[in-house]
Amino acid sequence: MKPRFKGVTRQLLESCGKSRNLNTVQFICLSGLGIHSIDRLANYSPNVEVLFVQGNLIKDVNVSTYFYLNNLWVLDISDNCIQSLDGLDQFIVFGFLDLSGNKLCWRELRKIMDVTILCLSLYNNNKLDSDENYRKHVVDLFPKVWFLDRIIITSEERNSVELFFKHETNQHKQPIRRKFSKNVNFRPTSQRNMWKSRAHGIWTEKFMKKFPLSFTQNSELDTRRISYLYETLLKSFKSTPMLIDFDELIQHNVHSLTVIRNEYPESCNMILLILIVYLVFSLPKSLVVECLTRIHLDCLNGLDFTYLLLNCTTQFLMYIISILVAYLLVDFGKGLKNGVYFQLFNAIYLAATDIFTSKSSFSKNTDYACVLASEVLEPFCLIQRFFDLIGEDEGVSTLVIVATRDPYIIKDINSLRSSIVHDRSVVYNEISTILLHKSLPNILLYSKRENISENIHFNPNSHSRLGSCYMDHLPKFCSSVNMSNRVDDDQSEILRFQTPNNSIIIRPGDFVRLRCNKLARVISVIEPNLALLSAFSQPMNEFVYVNVANLAWDPMG
Repeated sequence: MKPRFKGVTRQLLESCGKSRNLNTVQFICLSGLGIHSIDRLANYSPNVEVLFVQGNLIKDVNVSTYFYLNNLWVLDISDNCIQSLDGLDQFIVFGFLDLSGNKLCWRELRKIMDVTILCLSLYNNNKLDSDENYRKHVVDLFPKVWFLDRIIITSEERNSVELFFKHETNQHKQPIRRKFSKNVNFRPTSQRNMWKSRAHGIWTEKFMKKFPLSFTQNSELDTRRISYLYETLLKSFKSTPMLIDFDELIQHNVHSLTVIRNEYPESCNMILLILIVYLVFSLPKSLVVECLTRIHLDCLNGLDFTYLLLNCTTQFLMYIISILVAYLLVDFGKGLKNGVYFQLFNAIYLAATDIFTSKSSFSKNTDYACVLASEVLEPFCLIQRFFDLIGEDEGVSTLVIVATRDPYIIKDINSLRSSIVHDRSVVYNEISTILLHKSLPNILLYSKRENISENIHFNPNSHSRLGSCYMDHLPKFCSSVNMSNRVDDDQSEILRFQTPNNSIIIRPGDFVRLRCNKLARVISVIEPNLALLSAFSQPMNEFVYVNVANLAWDPMG
C-alpha cells in the first residue's frame, strides 16, 4: 500500500492510533510509512519522548524540528536516507539515538560530538563501518557516548584507543591517524548558557542531577552507567511495543537485573551464554526455557528469565544481553573472570556484536563458534527433547555440528537411531556419549591456562570457568539424561578438595575428583552449599547433587 503522506500531519498521527489530544502524547511510531520529513511534528506533539521513524525516506534532520522537542529522549531514525545531522546538535543529552542504516559520513558526525548519548547506534552506514578501525574512530570522536552499537565503551577501551593512535602514529610507516583533531568542533559553553541555547527537558534534568558534565571515567563510573542505562531503558520504553506488559515484567522482578548481576555474576554469565547461543543458532525457545529450568537458572532472586524469554520481544532481549555483556566487559577490565576464560570471553563479545548489528558475520566455522557451542552442549544433553531435535531442527543440528567439529555427526546419530529402536533411553545415552566425548576436548583446549600440570587440580581461587583443571588423556565415558538422587550428608565427602581455611569457592565448569577417583564437572551451583555435578563413569554418567560445605581438600591434587 502506497503512503498517503509525505510529511507529518494531524491526520497521520491520529491514524497511527494516537489520541486526539496529541499535545500529551509521549510515544509516537511512524515507522515504514514512506514519509520524507517530520518537520511539523513539534506543531502537534511537542511533548513526545520516544519517537520511532525507522524505515522511511527521510534525508536530513531539520533544526527547527528538534529544537522544540525538548523532552525527546529516544529517537530511532534508522534505515532512512539521512545525510545531514544539523538538528541533533541542539540537544544536551540523548538517551537512545539510533542512526544505523543511513548514509552518514565521518564529517557529519562532528556535529554531534558535543552531545552526551547514552546509547548510540551507527552500524550499517557504509561510509563509516567500511573502515576496519570503525569502532576505534567512533570511540575517539565521541568522548560523551556510553554505549556504541549496544556495546559499552569502558574506561579500559578508551585508554586502549588512546594508546592505539599514539602507537600507530609513532611507530608505523603509514600511521592510522584520527579522523579529526581533538579540538575540532569544541564548544566552550558554560552550563548556564547551555540551558538557554540548547533543547532540554525532564529527562535531561534528571540525568544532569546524577551525572555532571565534567567526569573522570573509571570502572566504578562504568558500573554506574550500566545501572542507569538499564533503569532509563525500562522507564522510557514502558509505553512502547518493546515491552509487552510492563506491569507484568515488574512483578517478575525485571527491574532488579543489575542488582542480581552483582550478586550472582557467574550464574548471569551462564545465562548470557545460553541467550547468545539461542540467538546465534536460532534454537527453539521452548528448548532454551527447558534448559534454564533444568540447570536451575530459570529464576534468580525472583527474576524469572524464562518469562523474559517467552514474553518479551527480541529487541528487549537484546538489551538484556547488552547489559549482561557490559558487566562482563567491566569485570574483565578489572581482572574478574567470574567463570569466563579468555577464549570464551572473545566468543561472547564477537557473537553479541554480530547480534546487535544484524550483520550475520559471526562465522559458525570459527574456533569462537565452537567455543560457544561446546560450552552449552552439556546442559542441553540433560534434556531428552534435545536429542529428538537433532536432525529435525536446523538450529539444533548446526549447534551439534559446530560443537563437535564433525560435519557427519547428524548422519552418525541417525544411523545410531536406526540400529537401536527398542529402547529410547539407550539411544539418548549413546548420543550423549558421542556428543560430550567429541566436544569436551574443545572446552579443555580453549580454557587451558598457565601453570597446568599433568594432574587434575582444583584451584579454589581461580576465576576460570574450568579453574586450573586439565587432562592430558580424556577418559572414555558415557552420559545419561537421567538424574540420580541427591547425595546424603554421609556421602558428600566423596569430593576431596577444600581450601586450607576450610572455605570452598566452587564454580560452574570446575573439574573435581571424587573419592572413587572418578572425574566430575560442576554443572550448576544451585545454592551456596549445593552443587550439581556430572560424574564421568562407565557405563553412563551420573548426575548428582552434593553438599559443597562437606568437601575435603587434598593438597596433592
